[in-house]
Amino acid sequence: MTDSSILPVVDKPATIKNVANFLTKTLPKMARICGYGMAGIKDLNVNDLPTELPNRDENITIVRYKTAQMIVKQTLIAIEAVRNIPIKDKHNETCYIILKKRYVEECSDGEACEATGYSKSTYFHTWKLRALLQFADCYLLTDLHVFK
Repeated sequence: MTDSSILPVVDKPATIKNVANFLTKTLPKMARICGYGMAGIKDLNVNDLPTELPNRDENITIVRYKTAQMIVKQTLIAIEAVRNIPIKDKHNETCYIILKKRYVEECSDGEACEATGYSKSTYFHTWKLRALLQFADCYLLTDLHVFK
C-alpha cells in the first residue's frame, strides 16, 4: 500500500484560498487582539511575544488574548519553518520572502514580487501559490488544508 492511498488528497485551490484568507483576515485580527497590530509584529522575534495582558481598557478575556497570541506566534514559526524546508534549490527562500513580505510586512504583491526577482506572471501563477501551500504544511495550530 502506498502513502498516496492512505493520505487524503489536498484540494490545492481551496487550500490556497483558505490560507490566503487566514493570512489576510485572521492574522491581522489576532495581532490587534494581542495589542500589536500588523506593524507591531514585523520586527518581533517569536520569543518576544508578551506573557502578560496589555494595559488597555478594552474588555478582552484572557482566553481570547492567549489564543490570539498563540496564533500570531505559530504563524511566525510557520513562516520561518517554510525557509527551512529541505529542498534542493531556492524554493524555500523564495516562499519565505513572499510570506514575510506580503503577510507580515504587509507589502503589496508587486513589492513582494520585486523582492523575489521573478516576473509577475511567475510570481502569481507559481511562487505565491507554492508559498501558501508550504505555509499550510508548516502551520501546526490548526490544519489549514482542505481535502477533496
